[in-house]
Amino acid sequence: MPFLFFTQKTTVISQKIQAPRLYDELLWSSKKDSLHKELSTNKTFIPEYELETLMALMHYPELKETKIVFKSKKLNSTMVARPKGLNVLRGRGKRTYVIYINNTDNVKVPVDSVSFNAKIGVIGHELAHILDYENKSSLRVIANGFGYSNKKFRAKFERATDQRTIDHGLGWQCRDWSYYVYHYKNTPPEYLEYKKKVYMSYTEIEEQLQKP
Repeated sequence: MPFLFFTQKTTVISQKIQAPRLYDELLWSSKKDSLHKELSTNKTFIPEYELETLMALMHYPELKETKIVFKSKKLNSTMVARPKGLNVLRGRGKRTYVIYINNTDNVKVPVDSVSFNAKIGVIGHELAHILDYENKSSLRVIANGFGYSNKKFRAKFERATDQRTIDHGLGWQCRDWSYYVYHYKNTPPEYLEYKKKVYMSYTEIEEQLQKP
């Protein structure tokens, strides 16, 4: 049975899935093989995050055939999504993308420390970046890369990505990630200030979720 018909108070809206408030890790672990069969085309996973990644991919049917590689890497942030090398010069639908996950000791907010729900949310945010790249020409993707150094552009870009994540049914998961960053006892103050300036806060996400 295709994964779209699994039930956990999950509904399909215009081919997009609206997530429940909380995803049950135990329940969905039992469906992992079916999810993998349905969603692993052109995907390379990090084994310890495979289920969370599949759950996030479930919300992006547009990326079903897109080539995405998940890798571990030391970063200044928790995760980064980008075209792989010179793939940025290839046309839409022909690129390979990489999502790097920072699970090293230097990470400011460790992925392994957050809930199952929050992991799905932060991976979903990175997939929202890839969806945006897939809808843009190579020139526009490159321009975005240069524009990201501008603080105003970066805030607009990341907030739009948060909104895209919410629109794809992962609002509560995105909210849980944001809430954790704000309340994690070891979040560096300067990093928290950066998050406040650039991304939606968990209260802003909640407001979006409460709109009719």
